[in-house]
Amino acid sequence: MAIISAPNPVRARATSVKRAMVLGVAVAALWAAPPAHALQLPPGFVAESLPFTFDVPTDIAFLPGGALLVAEKGGIVYVVRGGQRWPMWVHEEETLNTDDRGLLGIAVDPNFAVNRRLYFLLTVDPDSDGVELDNYDDAFARLVRYEVSATDSNHVDESTRKVLIGTTWPEGFPSGSGNHSIADLVWGADGSLLVSAGDGAHFEQADAGGLDPGLFEPGRTPVAEDIGAFRAQDLASLDGKVLRVDPATGLGYPSNPYFDGNPASNRSRVWAYGLRNPFRMARKPGTGLPDPASGNPGTIYVGDVGWNTWEEVDVIRSPGASFGWPCFEGPAASAGYPSATPSHHGCATIGSPENPATATGPLVTFHHQQAGLSSPPGTLGSVIAGGVFHDGPGYPQPWQGGYFLGDYIRDWIKVLKTDGGDHVVSLLDFATGADGPVSFATDPVSGDLYYVAIYAGEVRRIRYTGVADAPTPDAAPLALSAPAPNPTRGVTGMSLDLSSPARVRFAVFDLGGRSLWRAPDRDLPAGRHVLLWPGLGPDGSRAEPGIYLARVEADGRVWTRRIAVLPAAAP
Repeated sequence: MAIISAPNPVRARATSVKRAMVLGVAVAALWAAPPAHALQLPPGFVAESLPFTFDVPTDIAFLPGGALLVAEKGGIVYVVRGGQRWPMWVHEEETLNTDDRGLLGIAVDPNFAVNRRLYFLLTVDPDSDGVELDNYDDAFARLVRYEVSATDSNHVDESTRKVLIGTTWPEGFPSGSGNHSIADLVWGADGSLLVSAGDGAHFEQADAGGLDPGLFEPGRTPVAEDIGAFRAQDLASLDGKVLRVDPATGLGYPSNPYFDGNPASNRSRVWAYGLRNPFRMARKPGTGLPDPASGNPGTIYVGDVGWNTWEEVDVIRSPGASFGWPCFEGPAASAGYPSATPSHHGCATIGSPENPATATGPLVTFHHQQAGLSSPPGTLGSVIAGGVFHDGPGYPQPWQGGYFLGDYIRDWIKVLKTDGGDHVVSLLDFATGADGPVSFATDPVSGDLYYVAIYAGEVRRIRYTGVADAPTPDAAPLALSAPAPNPTRGVTGMSLDLSSPARVRFAVFDLGGRSLWRAPDRDLPAGRHVLLWPGLGPDGSRAEPGIYLARVEADGRVWTRRIAVLPAAAP
């Protein structure tokens, strides 16, 4: 395993990197880099990079007025506003920047305008001497809070520092491997802070404990947690969990499912468990209740990075759910772990009083080698990065309200659409050649999506330019452009110019006249509009390669356009 130290890490090969890189933040330089591909977006979308690069950026978060925070893996948080940046928080000596460890999660308090609070999730260099390799194998992670200075909005006030979890090694998140350590921070509708962490175990073999004696030396992690990946099944461990804590104290709520009367206990903080590496989370808009006592922070979507075979998106709809790791990976039993014999919390204990929940299956799965086995079928995955719901203005259908998610190795961004019951409606291609997407955020002012392109060391804004465009003076009163891209392997679009408001019907048929896909009828104002076909058939799966006819009706006119669908690109 190589250690990241360069600003622009070498890209890792998608086929063999999976075992050595579970988080999707560290890049192993031992593998050859695949050829780079330019970023491809749907018609009408453009990408704009911030005017400077970062040294391994890992996470982004917006302040209420639109200023952007950017975290670097090595332990620096920048604030970006007005085309300039300032180092707001610099703790490189505290941060253990090895493999997938480092500063991985940042969050802005929902009441920031009043309390100016920020939250950082990082792996700790145990002696904080700035030398990484002297504490390379065993470490711990912590959650820490600061307030931005009342007199200098570009810097935190160091005197306001409060460690919420992990003041000392025994109280922190155990990290016995360079991979799947702490992960992400997201806010519940009730003001609770949800904190995700990986199992802290090894990837190169089934880890049932005994591989990290240094982690359990006196004064370090309690020896009862020496069960490797099975920490994800043990409610007494912080690893392999989504926690729900009070951001004022870091303590668990009485409304948490496993609250034991002591808010400082590990199990009192647990909201969901049985996760391998829940690298990115997002709360579904419109879900949850405002009172923490209700125990309903909202529906949480989790991108959980897999091991040998599967990547998955999990949905936490109710408290106390277990997602089965390490006994299950994706939709099936994992390899090696069901027969493993940890000292406690083995697979046979699932559903028992000490390990009460039965395994909840994933919402979406991506197979590593066979796209046809994925659900929905048609997409290969390697390192799922999770994402964010886009619920702001400015994006057209079918992207509105979608869950944008990325795969760091496969280099794609897709949009998952679900219904009110969290059933899959569609999975749409949105971007390829995304340069390693690892974090997403929505600008509270413009509604534009921003994402971290870790391969390029960039933060990019994705802006939609189509809706606001009016027809050019020489455009026909009613006109439909040719499809683009055409041929296509996914989304394709056409520009429709209307000289007056009109009801628009848009459908796609095969050459035999059978209906393949239909958009909802829409009443559109005068101007230029982009009509998008996501490349899907009637059951929501990818359309088969072939020739199709797009049919558009508006104001008594009918147009047809031929669209060629190509076979899916080779992995």
